[in-house]
Amino acid sequence: MNLTETLKKRELARIKYWREKDYFLGVRLKWRAQMARHLFHLLPGESILELGCAEAQWSRHISAATKNKNPVCAATFDKASYDAIVDNGVPENIEPLLLADFPGPLEGRRFDYIIGWHLLKAESCGVFLSQVKELLKPGGQFLFFEPNPWNPYRILRRLFTRGVCMTENRCVLDTLAMMPQSLAARRHLPTTHTVDILL
Repeated sequence: MNLTETLKKRELARIKYWREKDYFLGVRLKWRAQMARHLFHLLPGESILELGCAEAQWSRHISAATKNKNPVCAATFDKASYDAIVDNGVPENIEPLLLADFPGPLEGRRFDYIIGWHLLKAESCGVFLSQVKELLKPGGQFLFFEPNPWNPYRILRRLFTRGVCMTENRCVLDTLAMMPQSLAARRHLPTTHTVDILL
């Protein structure tokens, strides 16, 4: 799988998650837009590229947080999302862009800041970040949000949605088998059961 296909697959997985499972998306988008604004100390006129923007939900929040004074390029790998952006309209400072290839139409362009959600994957991370570096102006910065595998909410959600196998007062979690096998941890549940987790 090439880099563009990997990025598109990650974006589509996030879109599905946002639609089906993220009950706090509106709050999270607004909060992260404010976070990006403050972390970057955005000044009017500085350019922002959002990679894997889905339907430009976060781009709209960032635009609102900066009072529409910063040009935002909302780049998606998904044609249906691009069509939704164009159909729904965006503020004048947001430029929708469909990426059939990465960097593709972004080649030769430079941005002050690059942002994105859930785009980093171990196998393609180095190549992706090298391309991102080429899109940054000198002194530019990037910010990518990635899922935290240690998030207790995420672990509990997986526990209840994927099932638990109970044997001899021990709880074996099939979902934790996907985590790296480097650390050993022991967790105690509120009941008498104990969970041994090898990481």
